[in-house]
Amino acid sequence: MYYPLSSATLDSIVAGFQRDGVVVLTDVDSGPLDILTRMLAEQSGLSTSEIRAAGRDGGVDISSDVRAKLARGYMTPELRDASHAVFGDLLLRLVGPILHTSQTFHYQLKPRAQRDVILQGYHGDGREVQALYGIHNEFTAARVLTTPSAVVCWIPLNTFDGKALYFYPGSHRHGLLANRWLPRHDACEGIERVGPVVEYQPKLGEVVIFNFLVLHGSGAAVLGDPTPGPQPTRISCDLRFFPLAGLLDSEASLLRPDPVAWMREQERALDDDLLRAPLWESLAYLGERIDWPALPDHSVAHWARFVEGLVQQNAAQRDDAIRHLANTTIGFDPIERYLERFAPATLSRTPYASIASHVPQAARILASLPA
Repeated sequence: MYYPLSSATLDSIVAGFQRDGVVVLTDVDSGPLDILTRMLAEQSGLSTSEIRAAGRDGGVDISSDVRAKLARGYMTPELRDASHAVFGDLLLRLVGPILHTSQTFHYQLKPRAQRDVILQGYHGDGREVQALYGIHNEFTAARVLTTPSAVVCWIPLNTFDGKALYFYPGSHRHGLLANRWLPRHDACEGIERVGPVVEYQPKLGEVVIFNFLVLHGSGAAVLGDPTPGPQPTRISCDLRFFPLAGLLDSEASLLRPDPVAWMREQERALDDDLLRAPLWESLAYLGERIDWPALPDHSVAHWARFVEGLVQQNAAQRDDAIRHLANTTIGFDPIERYLERFAPATLSRTPYASIASHVPQAARILASLPA
């Protein structure tokens, strides 16, 4: 699960990601960490030393106004470029050569001992900055439709004396398991069907990368009684990276000058649907022909079939793809919930316009979309 980040270890990192859906990177360049720490200090009034010490000492106090501000951070060119420089080679392998970088993010300052649990993400009140999260995956927990092939880059801003996250390794291989937030591990009936849980204790200089379909939650898997007094506080931030997603009203960038040719080459070389899915998805958004192999039920590649149906205005294919992607055997929701959720999907002009001058296929799709 732990891998030093270097060009020599990329194959091992990718193999771990394929197996578990989550990897912990060590020996990571501090560029993104330093920028995020500086931005947090400017917005919160905390010093760098206070941020670093909070994970083991008396924690931090922030006002409700500051908390609300930290709930909605905005990507800067400096942070985007630093993230691409550090993680770009890995992101190319995991999501492909056409990349969306999340426009917004939020900081998390979560005390070690608490029982405030929420079953929602960003909601405008800032509560998610400090409260614990129930079990969810990033794809269906979000209000905005994105892609199950995206990845989260979770960056600790301090070393924390406690458990910060718990994951269900391998859950990304089971398709869509929930269309909603679930209770925490110690209160979620049926979670044992998904598999064992592992916990992560943050360390400064590490970064956690995980797939959008991996089930996870925050805090320790089993909560203890809060102890009185100030609590050590884990401080972190998570960035998100997406393959070409025509549903997103955001610009994309190119990690390679020849994205379609590169994707075609990789499509022929790879044999794992997990790695081929974001390539097929991007090709489908570009209107490229895909010769589909036989896909097993719950393969994430069925989302790429959904995208192809969306681009080709084939409602039957869209529904069929969701029926094969959703896991109603060990999952927690009936198929109707998923069909209803994805029915309103529509293409946005923004991602196509952002790459149209470099990718002719994007220009052709853009010309077909309503102004």
